[in-house]
Amino acid sequence: MSAPIDPSSVSSWEDAFQHPIPQVRQLERQLRADLSSNKEKLRGLVGESYRDLLQTAERIIDMDVAAKNVGAHLREASQNCNSRLLERKAKNLKGFNDMMDKRDREKYTFAAQLSVLQACPSVISRLLHNDQGDSCLLVAKVFVISRLLLKSLSEKSSLPLLTTLRSQFLTLRPILLQHIDTLLSSITLSSSLLVSTLTAFSVLKTSSPSEVLRHFLYIRSTALSSLHSGSDPDAILKSVTLFNKTLNDADATFPGLLSDALVTLKSKSLLQDTEVTDLPELGLDVNVRWLPEDIRGFIPWVRHDDLEALRVQEIVRTWVEKEVRKLNERLETFLNAMDCIASIVKLRGGMLALWRSGKQIRRKILSDGSIGGGENFRNIIMARVVAVMKSVAEDLRGVGEKIEQLLNDAEGEAKDSTSLWPATPLPVDLSNGVSAFRTAISNRVHGKSPVVLTFLSTYNLWLTKISVIATIFRDLRSTDPQSTETEDEDFEAEEERTQAGIEDSLLAEKELTAALDGAYRLLESSLNSLLDLTPLTCRQATFLLRAVRQIRQITPKRQGDDANPIISLTWVGVDAIPKLHLMIATFVTMKPLDNVASLLKRRKWEEQVVSKPLWEGEGELLPVQPSLLVFRFLHDLVIEMRNTGEDVWTPAAVKCVKAGACNKLWAAMEEVLQRREFGDPEPDPEPLVNVKEEEEEEEMKVVTEPKVENGDKVDVDVQTPPNDTNNEDHNPPPADADAPETNGDTDTHESKSAPEPVLEPAPAPAPAPAPAPTPKPARITRDWTLQLLLIPSTSTKHYTVDSFIGAKLALDEELRIRLEGSASEYWKRTCLLFALLS
Repeated sequence: MSAPIDPSSVSSWEDAFQHPIPQVRQLERQLRADLSSNKEKLRGLVGESYRDLLQTAERIIDMDVAAKNVGAHLREASQNCNSRLLERKAKNLKGFNDMMDKRDREKYTFAAQLSVLQACPSVISRLLHNDQGDSCLLVAKVFVISRLLLKSLSEKSSLPLLTTLRSQFLTLRPILLQHIDTLLSSITLSSSLLVSTLTAFSVLKTSSPSEVLRHFLYIRSTALSSLHSGSDPDAILKSVTLFNKTLNDADATFPGLLSDALVTLKSKSLLQDTEVTDLPELGLDVNVRWLPEDIRGFIPWVRHDDLEALRVQEIVRTWVEKEVRKLNERLETFLNAMDCIASIVKLRGGMLALWRSGKQIRRKILSDGSIGGGENFRNIIMARVVAVMKSVAEDLRGVGEKIEQLLNDAEGEAKDSTSLWPATPLPVDLSNGVSAFRTAISNRVHGKSPVVLTFLSTYNLWLTKISVIATIFRDLRSTDPQSTETEDEDFEAEEERTQAGIEDSLLAEKELTAALDGAYRLLESSLNSLLDLTPLTCRQATFLLRAVRQIRQITPKRQGDDANPIISLTWVGVDAIPKLHLMIATFVTMKPLDNVASLLKRRKWEEQVVSKPLWEGEGELLPVQPSLLVFRFLHDLVIEMRNTGEDVWTPAAVKCVKAGACNKLWAAMEEVLQRREFGDPEPDPEPLVNVKEEEEEEEMKVVTEPKVENGDKVDVDVQTPPNDTNNEDHNPPPADADAPETNGDTDTHESKSAPEPVLEPAPAPAPAPAPAPTPKPARITRDWTLQLLLIPSTSTKHYTVDSFIGAKLALDEELRIRLEGSASEYWKRTCLLFALLS
């Protein structure tokens, strides 16, 4: 099927018939349909335009009617309007109003004034409640208005209500002034609120700026004084802060800001102030037109130009000099109540930092910035620091008093018999590892008995205080943590702060060293007095020696710096320690020496030396070991030394024991030997009788090895026969000179024959009685003499006895050298048995 013909492409009927007939017919139908549609549209448009035309015609008619009405009214108004008539009406109205106002004005004026006046007290109370300075000036304005109203009403009436209101305002005035003073003394009051408060004071008191400045400084001075009346620990810091703020406020407010505020206040009347008119309680939107003209136009009169910058500096300088003197006095009083150096040093840092922060404003106001007493802050603080430090250092005398108190406890203290190596487990708390066990061993080895530990607790408590103080003094050199950012940016202030810290640190450490030196010297003096004036027992002397040793070893140190003690204590006890060593050595050697002296007196020196078969040497045999008596003496001496305490026996103490023991031993030996003859006894040529030797058993004291009981080593047991005169208590009873005695050097039995019957000769005449035999002097054999010379010693008594014996026996130098060598070799082999003496 062919496409339909587009009507827009056919321009004439000839073009339409160029197509086939079906297409021509289709084109015809299409054209007829379009024609019908266009007719309908045209008919609709014509109908709408006609309706619009009718409506427009109606509006035109209405406008014509309205215009006619307006014309008629204008014509009527023009006819009725007369200027003279209007003037006459206005004049009549004004007259009427004046008549009415004249009749009621006084009544309305009084009512309006009374209404505003009655509302003023409540407004003032409301504004003062929780006021932080932002409503103070508004309250002052309301108070001035109320004062004007009260004066105006009092002149016209004497109502009792006015008397009541007057008493209320008399009460409110001091409250308002006190509120202003409170705000002025506040540290946190901003500059804008300060200006507003000062303006309020000027309005209330009608004061000039110079009077306001004096009042402001007076209030700040009172505030500074009141800070120290309480118990606030930061009062002195708040004082310096308020002092600096006062200078800043005075510089910023006077005379510029205050003068500008007063000028602004005088630029318009009080009742034109929007803050006043916006108060709803006053009702000024209604009442203001009824108020008198003098009240409505009232402007406060105050001078604003009577203060200059130079005058401000002069007034402030006088105030500063007076307040700085007071600050020095208050600081000194405040520090006298402080006993903690850490708090004082902290106060020093904070106060000096605050003082340095106000240096710039002081320079600005005071020209050169120098004021008398400013630098006294450091001197006052450091003087108090030194005083407290000296007080703590002097507490060392309490350590000396503690030592004196513990002397009686040391005498009654029982020996610690707790074994460190028992067969059963020790009841030691191991919750913290082996620390308790290690501490027990350390205390046992170093002689830290309960009494010594009690002393150490007191001494260490004092050392802790000194250590804290010394650390604080050292830390003064470091940068002040309380310095402000302004100071950090000011290199001059930084250098000044560092230099001040170094100077104060050096001063404090110098005073600390001097105080400690004096305290330790007083302690040493008290210990020497105690040693010289008090009779001490062995245990007391031992405790005193241990206490002095602990004082010498534990020196004051700074925290974290154990390598550098604050003061050297090597001189402490230099005089007391030798005396204590000698005293303890005397107590230790007393009992063994008494036993030895008793045995020396009862020994039979004319008998044979039992140990002679052990002698060695070429030519004449010489002893190679000392006698058992000497061995026992050394053993008893070591036991006494061990009972006293192994920690006591330093080389100096052992030297005292050796010297004292040798002197007394050889003195006892010299006393025994001086009354004897030396040499072997001569045999009797003709014995008259045969004496049967009576066998006597002399048992040697056998030194056994140490026994172990319950894990502890027990002192060496000395086994003696029941009848031995040298028993374990080392206190032999007095023995008869003729009684048989035990030879301490032998373990063999020496027998003496009992007397045998005398063989009578042949009968003969009875002989004459024989003369009484001459008693033989006591003798000491050569063997015993050589045995005695084997004891090595450097005592002066030894040389006396040695020379005495050597002279009697005519010993040559070779024998002496051999004896000394044998003694030295024996000591090398056996010194470990007597370790405390080695």
